[in-house]
Amino acid sequence: MTNRTYTILAFVGIMLPSFALAGFMAALFDPKIQVGEIAGALGSVVGGAIGALGSAAAVYIMLKGQREEEIEKVSAAVLREVAELCKQPIGQLGACAGIHTGQIKSPKSDLARMFHTPEPVIYPAIADRIARLPRPTFIVAFYSQLQETKGVVALIANSPPTDEFITPGHIQQLTDLLISQCQLARFILTNAEPDPCREGLLVAAQRAHMLKVLDEQLVAAKHLFPDAESFQQQAPG
Repeated sequence: MTNRTYTILAFVGIMLPSFALAGFMAALFDPKIQVGEIAGALGSVVGGAIGALGSAAAVYIMLKGQREEEIEKVSAAVLREVAELCKQPIGQLGACAGIHTGQIKSPKSDLARMFHTPEPVIYPAIADRIARLPRPTFIVAFYSQLQETKGVVALIANSPPTDEFITPGHIQQLTDLLISQCQLARFILTNAEPDPCREGLLVAAQRAHMLKVLDEQLVAAKHLFPDAESFQQQAPG
């Protein structure tokens, strides 16, 4: 709930009893009004105030519940997409390792095909609500780096001569970027609290599997690229 809503509720909670007290004090000094009438009027005012506060509390509880449910649904959807999309940097990092060791030999013009990344679906739909999710900065960074990868790949692939074979020097920046993506994905998936009541067994198993694969790929990458900048500025977790 926003600060404005809290302010409105607090204003209502303060003003209604104040009006009731003011009315009661005015009635005390009016000789034309009997004590019984004062008590009846005060009872009506107090009852109305209690009813208004009860309604406000009910609305607050309802809105709070709706907001929490929305956050849970959006978080679950984003986590599923991160678990799916992180397969791309994992595989691409493996391709970089193959290029680095000489096992993969390919012209630069084939790089875009080798490093294709599907477009995210969930993230664009909930981008305006991303600030409500836990650790939104890391989620935004993960998706931003997916787009950055496409730019780096296009730059390498289109730099002349395009028929030149890819060398370890060509992919140094790309490798570092992919390591960073794997680190971010690992951090996001690791720090999501599993909820057996809401999360399907298949989704939970997928997350656990991807975390295992991410760990294995990062260990292998650190062995091949120990000086990569991403390992010097590793994401927390």
